[in-house]
Amino acid sequence: SNVLLDAGFEARITDFGLARRVDSSRSHVSTQVAGTLGYMPPEYRDGVTAATAKADAYSFGVLLFEVAAGRRPNLPVAAGEGGKEVTLVRWARGAVEAGKGGDILDPLMEKGGVTEEQEVKGYLDVAHRCTADYPKDRPAMREVVSLLNHL
Repeated sequence: SNVLLDAGFEARITDFGLARRVDSSRSHVSTQVAGTLGYMPPEYRDGVTAATAKADAYSFGVLLFEVAAGRRPNLPVAAGEGGKEVTLVRWARGAVEAGKGGDILDPLMEKGGVTEEQEVKGYLDVAHRCTADYPKDRPAMREVVSLLNHL
């Protein structure tokens, strides 16, 4: 991942290798969708080729689940009856929907002092909303920021 956490759980963005200069008069440039499979929203796999704010919200939600679970989104997670492998997003969303979001938390979260149940629930609810299957069901990032700031 290109987002690292320091000892105080502050995010640090690394590797801007795909970034490029764009004329400031252009508000949007999209040539081809690219990215890491685990962070790509379902619509990209279905052939959508334009980058959108709702796709960014999905990727951010994946990042939130990744931080909470301590697992990479592009690696399968064994879950459910028979240990059927599912993606991090499917596993985490299922746990949140079943009211068992705490089950996905990395045990290191408690060691790091992350124990406020309502804050964790709120955080996981934001991740769940961001990773909705359909773009229209995902919040705008302005709303995401507001929700996280109120935790």
